[in-house]
Amino acid sequence: MSQQQTRMSCLTCRSKKLRCDRVLPSCSRCTQSGEDCVFPGSRKSKTGRPRKIRELETKLGTPKTSHFNAVPDFNPSCNLVELEHQLAAFQANQQQATKEDTVDQPNTRETSNSLEIPREDDQTSHGSHPATLNLTLFDEDSLSVGLSLGHDSYHGSSLELIETYFDNMGWAAPMIHKARFMESLSQQATRQTPKCLIYIIMALGASVSRNNQVMARTLYQCAKVQARSTESKGEGQDSITLSHLLQLHRLDKKSEDSAIASAEDWIELEEKRRTWWVLFIADRLVCGTTGLPLCIDERETSTLLPTTEEAFAKGRRELTETLESALSLRSVGQSILTIRVIAALFFQHTLEHTSPISPSSRLEADQDEFWNQHRRLDNDLSLLLMNLPDAARLSNFPSNPDAVTINTYIHAAIISLHRGGLWNIRYSANSAGEDQWVSQQARQSHERLLHSAGEIAHILRMVPDCRMTFINPILNFAVYLACLVFIEDYLERQKQQSEDTAQFLLSVLVTISQDNAVAKSLANQVARDMYYVGIEVPPDLIPQIESCSLFLTDVGIITVNIAFRLLHSD
Repeated sequence: MSQQQTRMSCLTCRSKKLRCDRVLPSCSRCTQSGEDCVFPGSRKSKTGRPRKIRELETKLGTPKTSHFNAVPDFNPSCNLVELEHQLAAFQANQQQATKEDTVDQPNTRETSNSLEIPREDDQTSHGSHPATLNLTLFDEDSLSVGLSLGHDSYHGSSLELIETYFDNMGWAAPMIHKARFMESLSQQATRQTPKCLIYIIMALGASVSRNNQVMARTLYQCAKVQARSTESKGEGQDSITLSHLLQLHRLDKKSEDSAIASAEDWIELEEKRRTWWVLFIADRLVCGTTGLPLCIDERETSTLLPTTEEAFAKGRRELTETLESALSLRSVGQSILTIRVIAALFFQHTLEHTSPISPSSRLEADQDEFWNQHRRLDNDLSLLLMNLPDAARLSNFPSNPDAVTINTYIHAAIISLHRGGLWNIRYSANSAGEDQWVSQQARQSHERLLHSAGEIAHILRMVPDCRMTFINPILNFAVYLACLVFIEDYLERQKQQSEDTAQFLLSVLVTISQDNAVAKSLANQVARDMYYVGIEVPPDLIPQIESCSLFLTDVGIITVNIAFRLLHSD
């Protein structure tokens, strides 16, 4: 082996990680650049990590360790008396840790669209990591203790979290009677609220509380462990299947062969009704957007629709009607939950109607049948929108989450319906010769699209906190649909207003995506579509959109389960 082959690369080439020809007295690269060429006499010995890296690791590890040591472990098997003391200790230590961080470190919170957004490392560094939990299964003694804390003496952190849930999240699943729930905490062990349900409510309350948000994951883990100990194994663990086993779909049908005990009073009966209809809404929304087969057959449902929220809260009986009679839309009544049921049903019917249409496949069904169904759905959605009660009108209650949800569902269904109509016109061979009718129908559908998309944008401008209100993935999907309308309108007409509105809707999706995996994926897709049609992505949103690229690795499984049925161009 020659001396040139055994000679090591010069220090200049090694520092630049370039190939060195090792020619004396100076290699060719150093000769061309005019730099000093020095060959090492021996190999460089390995040293420890650079000082900067060690200092950075120390800084990152110090607050994390101090917070973990400051937060006591939550024992899922404790009763609420012990949990109250643990939460109080948690908050005291959390406040102390926050004060220390304020002195030692600059503020680590970011703001987006005038909303305070906690960083991911804030949550993991404040004791919410599952590693700090004492997740032991319960013994018989702990289960027999039950909940010994009565409502009269129920105060502090636990009550605050429960009140936060009912004030901010109770509307989303309005089947729990608040007064009955609070009263049950002081009942005997056989009549108490399931322990896992209390943890679930407290976890949801913590998740929407700015002061107690760091406790949400811990309480969630406690609720999961509690629920697992009493979980029904096998096929019965499916909620909809279980609701059928409990015959919640036949609550108002008298049957002598029923094996389920009847409700003790009217409030319990109404709670069962509301539980069934909340499951019905979830079935229609999930199956409608994903294309999965429906789990609930509305023709077999004889349970009456829920009463108004006021009657439910006061325990006052009210006469209600069946779903079949309510679909006539002569009068939708005053019950918000009933209107949500009808809106979800029409939303699913619309997506099912438009799902066979795509750029790669022609509509094989009869065109007359398609357009008759199209007009029926359009009339139903318009009637529902006109007959909304005052409590569901955005003009009266712009910040009411129920009104926001209902109106967004309806306008999203209208967008899906008329996008499907436009795609059918574009890809149907049967309507090619009817130029006048086709142009008229296309113009009407385009106007309806812009109006409904504009209404969704208007709703987002009125909502005080879009991250809280649009936490539902279906509402994220509605924002995405509205954004597609303005992107397509800009592509065809180059309207500045469409470009501005599309940029606004993208900023909303980015804001929601800070703690929402579905919105994160949709924001990426919108940014990609805007780039393709020539709409400039606002510079302040680019870093946040680029950070969403992690979606492919950490939330990829979610996209498989929430694969929205969309209409895309080639």
